[in-house]
Amino acid sequence: MQLLRSKQDVAQADLDLQTASLRLRTFIGLRSGERFDLTLPDAIPQFDVTEDEALQFAKQNRAAFIAFERRKMEAEQAVAQAKGERYQVGLTASYGTNNVGNALGDLYQNPTRQQMANVTFNVPLVDWGRRKALMRTAIANKRLNDYVIAQDEVTFEQEILTQVRQFEMLRLQIEITKKQTRWHKNDTWWLKTDT
Repeated sequence: MQLLRSKQDVAQADLDLQTASLRLRTFIGLRSGERFDLTLPDAIPQFDVTEDEALQFAKQNRAAFIAFERRKMEAEQAVAQAKGERYQVGLTASYGTNNVGNALGDLYQNPTRQQMANVTFNVPLVDWGRRKALMRTAIANKRLNDYVIAQDEVTFEQEILTQVRQFEMLRLQIEITKKQTRWHKNDTWWLKTDT
């Protein structure tokens, strides 16, 4: 029974390898006819990535962090716009001339017979709290947006820190893989360890 399970695990691992190879081929833009082989490097470059450096570089270069700043500015803009529209006053002016004539050509001969100027000044006296409610809504939306952005920033930082911590694990896995080689002999998989 264990042998059957092991064969099933090997078949699943082969399928996973083929799927990952197809994804990698698509990611790097290779066509289906082009071949490529992955080989482990002889020496893995040793460099350390601290969590602080990773966060600093991520904040400088990742689009997600720039989007946080943009969303904050948009929320502040909405509040400023609501404050600016709180005491909105309108002023409209118009000017025109009019003439009367028996024929169409008589209308434009002396248009100064009737002149008209109109100035309108619009001041809302009572808006029943509508503008105040709009401003409160904008402030409430900004507070909600600030809370959501703070949560997104925490998630962003946790993702970066997790990747930094996984980096050392990947380096260790590569070292282990270099020391172990698999080979097939008589339908049985053996693990050969270099010492």
